[in-house]
Amino acid sequence: FDIGSHRFNALLAELGWQSRFHKGWTITPLGKDLGGIEKEHPESGVPYTVWPRDILNQPGLEYALEQLSGSEQSTDT
Repeated sequence: FDIGSHRFNALLAELGWQSRFHKGWTITPLGKDLGGIEKEHPESGVPYTVWPRDILNQPGLEYALEQLSGSEQSTDT
């Protein structure tokens, strides 16, 4: 899937796996259950999330990415 980081982060937030916090992202309890980790940038203090690679196999995310990919293809034509 060809998706930018801003859009991907927004998608994870829509799924309830992370939430916006100041200029960064915090992990939600659901995101933590799925293996997400919250970290903080050492210089700015901005929180961000890190995800295991197998998060891409989560059915909810797979479905959302397929829907997003399909809607982008239909707007390209």
